Amino acid sequence: MPTPPATPARITLPRDHPDVQAAARAGHDLDLIEDNLNLTPAQRATQHDSALALILELDRQRKKLHAHHAHAQTTHTTAT
Repeated sequence: MPTPPATPARITLPRDHPDVQAAARAGHDLDLIEDNLNLTPAQRATQHDSALALILELDRQRKKLHAHHAHAQTTHTTAT
C-alpha cells in the first residue's frame, strides 16, 4: 500500500521578529494572516469571491433601502 503524501508544514510567522511584534502591537491579527498564508491559491480565490459576493449584496441592499427611504421622504413631504 502506497504511503500517503506528507502534509506540508504549516506556515507560521516568527512571533519574536521585531516587525511581526510591531504588526501585532498595531492590531494586526497574526492568526488570520497565518491562516491565509496556509490556504492554497484556489482556496484564497474562493474566499475572495465569497467576500466580494457578500459586499455586492450588502451594497445592493443599501441602495434598495436608500431608494425606499428617499421615496418615503418625497411622499411624506408632498403629502404635508
